[in-house]
Amino acid sequence: MKQPIIYDVDRIRDGGSFTTRRVIAIQKGEPIFNMSSSFHKKETGPTHQIDMPDIPGPEKCMSDLEMKKTNDRQGSREV
Repeated sequence: MKQPIIYDVDRIRDGGSFTTRRVIAIQKGEPIFNMSSSFHKKETGPTHQIDMPDIPGPEKCMSDLEMKKTNDRQGSREV
Protein backbone atom coordinates (compact mmCIF):
# COMPACT_ATOMS: atom_id res chain seq x y z
CA MET A 1 0.00 0.00 0.00
CA LYS A 2 1.35 3.43 -0.93
CA GLN A 3 1.88 5.84 1.92
CA PRO A 4 1.52 9.59 1.36
CA ILE A 5 4.49 11.89 1.90
CA ILE A 6 3.88 15.10 3.82
CA TYR A 7 6.24 18.00 3.16
CA ASP A 8 6.70 20.33 6.13
CA VAL A 9 8.21 23.64 4.97
CA ASP A 10 9.68 26.01 7.56
CA ARG A 11 10.42 29.62 6.72
CA ILE A 12 13.88 30.08 8.27
CA ARG A 13 14.73 33.53 6.94
CA ASP A 14 13.21 36.17 4.67
CA GLY A 15 15.81 38.84 4.06
CA GLY A 16 16.28 41.60 1.54
CA SER A 17 18.48 39.50 -0.75
CA PHE A 18 18.34 35.96 0.64
CA THR A 19 15.52 33.60 1.59
CA THR A 20 16.07 30.31 3.42
CA ARG A 21 13.68 27.37 3.74
CA ARG A 22 13.88 23.99 5.46
CA VAL A 23 11.84 21.10 4.08
CA ILE A 24 11.22 17.87 5.96
CA ALA A 25 9.47 15.01 4.15
CA ILE A 26 7.50 12.77 6.50
CA GLN A 27 6.11 9.33 5.69
CA LYS A 28 4.31 7.10 8.19
CA GLY A 29 5.09 9.68 10.90
CA GLU A 30 8.85 9.44 10.36
CA PRO A 31 11.13 11.99 8.69
CA ILE A 32 12.59 10.49 5.51
CA PHE A 33 14.19 13.59 4.01
CA ASN A 34 15.58 16.88 5.35
CA MET A 35 16.72 19.76 3.15
CA SER A 36 17.82 23.33 3.78
CA SER A 37 17.84 25.67 0.77
CA SER A 38 18.85 29.28 0.32
CA PHE A 39 17.70 31.45 -2.55
CA HIS A 40 19.20 34.74 -3.71
CA LYS A 41 17.38 37.36 -5.73
CA LYS A 42 18.74 37.95 -9.21
CA GLU A 43 21.03 40.94 -9.45
CA THR A 44 23.96 42.06 -11.54
CA GLY A 45 27.39 41.32 -10.20
CA PRO A 46 31.01 41.25 -11.24
CA THR A 47 31.93 39.30 -14.35
CA HIS A 48 34.47 36.53 -13.92
CA GLN A 49 35.45 35.89 -17.50
CA ILE A 50 35.95 37.75 -20.72
CA ASP A 51 33.80 37.17 -23.78
CA MET A 52 35.01 34.50 -26.17
CA PRO A 53 36.75 35.99 -29.20
CA ASP A 54 35.29 35.55 -32.67
CA ILE A 55 37.30 32.63 -34.09
CA PRO A 56 36.72 30.21 -36.98
CA GLY A 57 34.91 26.97 -36.23
CA PRO A 58 36.60 23.56 -36.17
CA GLU A 59 35.70 22.86 -39.80
CA LYS A 60 38.06 25.70 -40.86
CA CYS A 61 41.03 24.45 -38.81
CA MET A 62 43.94 22.53 -40.32
CA SER A 63 43.74 18.75 -40.24
CA ASP A 64 46.33 16.77 -38.30
CA LEU A 65 48.13 15.97 -41.56
CA GLU A 66 48.20 19.64 -42.65
CA MET A 67 49.47 20.65 -39.20
CA LYS A 68 52.23 18.00 -39.37
CA LYS A 69 53.32 19.17 -42.84
CA THR A 70 53.45 22.79 -41.64
CA ASN A 71 55.52 21.83 -38.60
CA ASP A 72 57.85 19.65 -40.72
CA ARG A 73 58.49 22.56 -43.11
CA GLN A 74 59.29 24.90 -40.22
CA GLY A 75 61.67 22.36 -38.72
CA SER A 76 61.98 21.46 -35.11
CA ARG A 77 63.42 23.96 -32.73
CA GLU A 78 65.57 22.72 -29.89
CA VAL A 79 65.56 24.59 -26.62
